[in-house]
Amino acid sequence: MDIREEKSALRRSLKEQRAALDPRLCAQWDEEIARKVIGSEWFAKADMVFCYVSVGREVDTSSILDAAWRQGKRIAVPRCAAKGQMDFFVINSREDLIPGAYHIPEPKEACPRAEATPDSLCIVPGLSFDQRGYRLGSGGGYYDRFLAQFPGRSVGLVRSLFLVQKLPAEEYDLAVDAIITEKE
Repeated sequence: MDIREEKSALRRSLKEQRAALDPRLCAQWDEEIARKVIGSEWFAKADMVFCYVSVGREVDTSSILDAAWRQGKRIAVPRCAAKGQMDFFVINSREDLIPGAYHIPEPKEACPRAEATPDSLCIVPGLSFDQRGYRLGSGGGYYDRFLAQFPGRSVGLVRSLFLVQKLPAEEYDLAVDAIITEKE
């Protein structure tokens, strides 16, 4: 089995495991993850928070978005472009979101493109992360391409059940700077 087949099989298995989790437990864990993000030094110093809008069983980012707005931070969320490419755009509220690619809420066309700085923070989703910071996502390579040119810090959000010792990684896979779970 080559590495892409291995990733694909692992992705299927992880999605099944995630779907079987108790939603009440996930909500508790996600609340703790959000609390840790919001209390982090990187979040406090961030001039702009680049953050996914959670859907389905992903780690919930709504509390993170709300805290950033309350603190007067600018928020940028992704919009998928050409295959494997995504750009981030500034939103001022959830009213700036519309259904987009893969049924993920995306910024409206009128939203301005976000410009990252070294003080920006990117919140990264994943099905699983490993101890080195590598992630297994949905398989499109969107975040790897984006993070390759992102000058700020990146933080992966994952429930501790899905933090593993080592994931299969290819040369184009990029590790995040830190991982936050409900436990650590």
